[in-house]
Amino acid sequence: DPGWTVYNPEADYTRIGLMGDNADPRLRVYHNKDYALCPTYPSMFIVPDVSNQVLEADAEYRSRRRIPAIVWRRPKAPFAVLARCSQPRTGLTGRSTCTADETIVESIRQLAIDVPKVSDPGSTDKVNIRLVDARPYVNALANQLSGAGYENTSNYKLLKRKFLGIGNIHVMRDSLRKQQHLALELEDKRRRSTMGLHTDRALNFAQYVSKSDETTSWLEHITGLLEGATYISTKLEEGQSVIVHCSDGWDRTPQLTALVQLMLDPHYRTLKGFAQLIEKEWLSFGHKFNER
Repeated sequence: DPGWTVYNPEADYTRIGLMGDNADPRLRVYHNKDYALCPTYPSMFIVPDVSNQVLEADAEYRSRRRIPAIVWRRPKAPFAVLARCSQPRTGLTGRSTCTADETIVESIRQLAIDVPKVSDPGSTDKVNIRLVDARPYVNALANQLSGAGYENTSNYKLLKRKFLGIGNIHVMRDSLRKQQHLALELEDKRRRSTMGLHTDRALNFAQYVSKSDETTSWLEHITGLLEGATYISTKLEEGQSVIVHCSDGWDRTPQLTALVQLMLDPHYRTLKGFAQLIEKEWLSFGHKFNER
């Protein structure tokens, strides 16, 4: 298929049960006309069935107006969902709150719960929702200086938060460059060895980088991402909805949400499905490919 047509959001959301006959009536499609609600979100995305006024109020509260958008749904009950967004704007004191945001988060929590049974009317009070903040805690705290920050979990019902401690794009880029330098350095030593200019003829890349301080941080980043994606996948499989964000929600966030969907959805492990996943989680939700 040509690249422009390989991803059809309506078809993909219908396949995973976020649209169409099998969709939860507590969900709806939001049409981001002229990208007015969020300039860096796709033209259509899935949100809980709340009013446009609530969405607009939450857009004022979330960094770069990137409100929680639902991107995946567990295919069997309990139908937990995966959502993504950006950090909240809690202000310098970290005390600013937003009723609209609390409403949306609670609506997402409720999606993993069937309609309460008459025999157990309190069943809605037994399911947690997970908030996964990809950043180190100190980074989230430091962001308060610019008016952003992190959620006060006491304002949200049954919300459990986990900081993953993953470095930002600049830290990762620096680490990758060091790793690339090691590979070039090894290749140069191999070349010199064939010319009789180097005595070590048993140069092995894995052994070489394993002894280098430069490679440690890169492997730590990869480990952090895989552990984070595994944690999110586990909670979804346990029937708890998960919201993922970092700072702006377009670097670490898609790394995690895409990895989770690769782990849990076999369609995305096909060639066509993988291309759709890149279009969906990275391009349509505003990853800055031209700057990264």
